[in-house]
Amino acid sequence: MASEPPLRSEGPAGPSPGAAAPPSAPTSSPPPSGEVQLPRWLRPAHQLFQWTISTPRRRNFYVKAVRAALIIGMVGLVTAVIYPELTNTAQPAPDPLTYTKTLLVAGDNSTGVTGMIDGDDVVTGNFSVTAPYGEAVLFSIIVDGPNPATWTQRMQNPVYDLQGPTSSAYFTYTAQYTSYYTFLWTTTGNSTVHVYVDSNYLSSAPPA
Repeated sequence: MASEPPLRSEGPAGPSPGAAAPPSAPTSSPPPSGEVQLPRWLRPAHQLFQWTISTPRRRNFYVKAVRAALIIGMVGLVTAVIYPELTNTAQPAPDPLTYTKTLLVAGDNSTGVTGMIDGDDVVTGNFSVTAPYGEAVLFSIIVDGPNPATWTQRMQNPVYDLQGPTSSAYFTYTAQYTSYYTFLWTTTGNSTVHVYVDSNYLSSAPPA
């Protein structure tokens, strides 16, 4: 009598012996014991320099180094902005009566340069008419005080003048008291003239 075939199981077939296990879903494993995971904003720098920060001590050093670099950068920026202002404040402003320039004096008119002179200080210099060459001008120095007066009165009573028109001259004036003084050039005709002036303010009288 023939034997019956074995019954087959209707359940799911298990893996056959020797078959590879199916791939499992990736899982995030915690960092090894003692290793510190970098914040996201520090990861690019870590990848750039290939640094391994495996202990809190190294991480603190890295953070302190970044903080020190930021502080040094801020101090450098502030210094670059403030230093020019401090330099300009420390240097005294140039005196308006120390200059070298060409003045333009209109016909039948006057042009002047005004500045403060301390008592007993000296202003010395020279001038010459450059155009029209040889044209004569009047030179005088008038003072704003101490007695108030109109501009016309001060021009009629200068504290210094050359007693006549000239095309070039040297001048030296010692202030009797501290006040504002105007060095004035006046044309004698209707032509516009150019006057080259070299003036220097001295804190004491020049040697004789």
